[in-house]
Amino acid sequence: MNRFSFILALVLCVPMCANIQQTTQEQFSSIGTCVETANRVSEEEFYLKTERSWDNQNKQIFSKSTEWTLIDSMRISSILPAGQQIGTQFYSPNATYHDFSSFGALIAESITALNKAPNWLCYELRNILTQLSPEKQLVWAGLINSTQDPFVDEIAFCIAHSSVEYLSSDFALPELFTENAEVLYAIDSELSYVQIVDYGTSATDREFYSTTRYQKYNSAGDLVQMDVPRDIYYWYLVHPKLTDEIPAYIDPAIIENNSSHNNNISPPPTGVFWRSFLYEAQEENYPVLADTLRQIQTLFNHNGDTSDAIHAIGWWINNTMSFTSNSERPHQPVRIYRKHIGRCGEYADYTSAASRTALIPCNSILSMSTDHTWNEFWDEDWIMWEPVNGYINNPFVYENGWGKVFGSVFEIRSDGVLSSVTERYSEGLAHINICFTDENQTPIDGARVILAFYE
Repeated sequence: MNRFSFILALVLCVPMCANIQQTTQEQFSSIGTCVETANRVSEEEFYLKTERSWDNQNKQIFSKSTEWTLIDSMRISSILPAGQQIGTQFYSPNATYHDFSSFGALIAESITALNKAPNWLCYELRNILTQLSPEKQLVWAGLINSTQDPFVDEIAFCIAHSSVEYLSSDFALPELFTENAEVLYAIDSELSYVQIVDYGTSATDREFYSTTRYQKYNSAGDLVQMDVPRDIYYWYLVHPKLTDEIPAYIDPAIIENNSSHNNNISPPPTGVFWRSFLYEAQEENYPVLADTLRQIQTLFNHNGDTSDAIHAIGWWINNTMSFTSNSERPHQPVRIYRKHIGRCGEYADYTSAASRTALIPCNSILSMSTDHTWNEFWDEDWIMWEPVNGYINNPFVYENGWGKVFGSVFEIRSDGVLSSVTERYSEGLAHINICFTDENQTPIDGARVILAFYE
């Protein structure tokens, strides 16, 4: 999908209006390009440019010497999915216009939700809401409309960046989204090394957002503060989905099906959400994450002092898990905790869940070609982290220590997007540029490229 944003200026000109009046939506593209960028629209004059071939009459109509009168303008900002249409229709008799699209219609509650959510989020939120049925729009837009600050932005972001299939399913419960946001602030009130900072509210600032601020010791031993970039906060801390699990309430006692990974989904109180569960979970003699973190004062120290949150979480992980597995390979963090065993896949999911519970941005890193996965945490940049092996900021250990030869290394985002981070983990890179053309050397539209890595 591409974000499509432009200003379309409508002009009053008798020959032009006559043409548009007779133009249908299907014929819309045949009248030429009627788009000018915002900084080129003038109140005094507006020139409609085209590179198409016109007959003599149309050449005269579209001549730059023709007098044009600007009667109105409108800005259309939207995500334009492949195969969809968006534009405007002008009716000359009464000089009126309206926008049109092939998207679904928004109900009134969705429009209210868009006006309440942060302005920087509206593209994505509108794109999701228009694809939902009116009944599901009512559920998710209604959740945003009924939410109070400071949770509005967190809940709106999670809705905007969840799949239509998930939001339309019985697995997605509004109360989970509310719990996810509320628990963030509840945990924040107990921890000393981190603070959630809110910039504006839904009532006072259309660009309102939140982030986290940390304190740490730098290499000189000075106690300093660091704010996380806005998008890092929402994608790698707030979002309720980690990698390939279904965001849902999970019964930790049920063996997870290796194929569907949804048989242990269960509503509360039997089912629990990983962020709430892991913070206070206490079984047998295993340490409690909340107790481990409450006395910690810094995120990650660069002066050799290991009494920070990153080392504390690593200690907690290795004292609640053992590196082994059986036939069950769960994706859900609460089930992984209940089993207390796993291999690199379970450890990566567990580490991500534990660190996000501790209000530390964390991602998962995957090398499909070598069948290994680990993590990174954010400290002004992404820092390699694999608690089971005690690795922190040692990115070349796999290549130089383990002898791995990577085909590619990817970061997995919560929405399933894979981004290459190979340059962070290999000292030898090669770039492959692929271009498909026809016999006239014209690029082929829609070509599908499949790459496979062999060892």
